[in-house]
Amino acid sequence: MDPVTNFEKYTVAPGQWQDEPVMVLRDNGSGSIAMIAPGLGSNCVSWTIQYEAQEVAVIETPNSPQVLRDRASRAGVPVLFPFPGRVRDARYSYRGKEYQLPANDKSGVHHIHGVVLNTGWEVGEYGSSEEGASLTLQVGPQNLLPDFHQGYPFDFLLSLRFVLRERRLIYNITLENREKDTPIPFGFGIHPYFKVPLIPNEVAPDRSDCPVQISARTHWPAPDGIPTGPAQPLPEDKNFSEMRRLGTEAFDDMFGDAFYQDGWTVASYQSPGTGLETRIRADQNFQDWVLFTPPNRPSLAIEPYTCPPNAINSAPEGLPGSNLLTLDPGQTWQAQVVLEVL
Repeated sequence: MDPVTNFEKYTVAPGQWQDEPVMVLRDNGSGSIAMIAPGLGSNCVSWTIQYEAQEVAVIETPNSPQVLRDRASRAGVPVLFPFPGRVRDARYSYRGKEYQLPANDKSGVHHIHGVVLNTGWEVGEYGSSEEGASLTLQVGPQNLLPDFHQGYPFDFLLSLRFVLRERRLIYNITLENREKDTPIPFGFGIHPYFKVPLIPNEVAPDRSDCPVQISARTHWPAPDGIPTGPAQPLPEDKNFSEMRRLGTEAFDDMFGDAFYQDGWTVASYQSPGTGLETRIRADQNFQDWVLFTPPNRPSLAIEPYTCPPNAINSAPEGLPGSNLLTLDPGQTWQAQVVLEVL
């Protein structure tokens, strides 16, 4: 396909980011530009918009491709499948069989964030139309590193179709179960690191002054990133069900019982002094949220999950509300997440 498309307003073309191959989606009318790195787990390593004649970074871009090779969930927008969050002891049992995943979290004990963010994805169709600049990337078991494939040895095809239009980046997610007779277990999430505030100023010099809202009613007790009991009513200091200042507290918190308006669960943060609000909308497949404040970095991760961490082990551990999904052979699952700046 011709990398420069027929619609002059929107273009999609191969490019380079510090010598790393990327696909560059552009809305030439609004000046919005997104860079997706297929070889780095389909990570959106950059998304910028135009605001008052200046280029503004929405996503915290990694310092280099090597940062993501060393730690794939470090920055950008990592894709989390089939296990968003941690899996206790990097082990799980499914249909009477035990599986061992790489113990790749900081502790070296647990697995974290699934099997597709450490590998290269295949570039599918790309082009433009009235809806915007679009790109499809796909990954399957043939793309996985051996120890990740061993830990999740199911036949699947995961496709992401990105659409960029104005100040909106859409993730259209499709999963196919290509097994002949085995349902596959899974969850899905994305891990966007947003630049916060979008434009530092006297009103909001750092992220502590940015109001945050998350459409969730409960909080998971998870001191080590893995739920230890049922989700609880929101404590006052972690209640973001209505917009409130983030403050200086460090967060790595899991929220459950997402609530919806017009079919979407929504989280957002505001950049005071600019009138800009960054919003994440996820459809009704998504039941949980994670809020993470990376230490000593001007960013904020607000992550929509279809299930809480360790959902694959919730039933054996006696925890309710796992929201673990399964997909029957030959069936397809679809979901959507929208990132937008208003």
